[in-house]
Amino acid sequence: MFTRTAGAWTKDQVLLLGDGAPAEYGCITPTAFGWAVDLDGDQAVIGTPYGGGLTGEFANLHGSAYVFEKDPETGLFQQAQLLSHEDPVLSEKFGNTIAISGDWILVGSEGGVRKDNPGYVRGFQRDETGTWVMRQILEDSDSQQHDSFG
Repeated sequence: MFTRTAGAWTKDQVLLLGDGAPAEYGCITPTAFGWAVDLDGDQAVIGTPYGGGLTGEFANLHGSAYVFEKDPETGLFQQAQLLSHEDPVLSEKFGNTIAISGDWILVGSEGGVRKDNPGYVRGFQRDETGTWVMRQILEDSDSQQHDSFG
């Protein structure tokens, strides 16, 4: 993370994965942590479309997204939550695209959840306890196989 003061950028912090997953950028085996990034105020969301803290059959090609929140006392970002879902599909690349605005996070997946793999976007909403909960799946109604929607 960088801060700009009087026109000069200063590195304040390097964000690391808090779950022991390797924070490597690359293709297939590494997680691609940082493939997609978005910031909104004191929150940052970082996509890891090739892994990211998951286990099981599709762990390396399923993907995830990490939510970081800025600690008001230290001014440093801390990992707050790992976003994923229950229906992983091989080559889905969840976390390929990221957007955050207010109480909503959108996480794209170019691989999709249907057999024809057109892609989709999952919407997570922050609840009253501050936890991000998956509320919606956005899909293109006339999508084609390999559209990479999301």
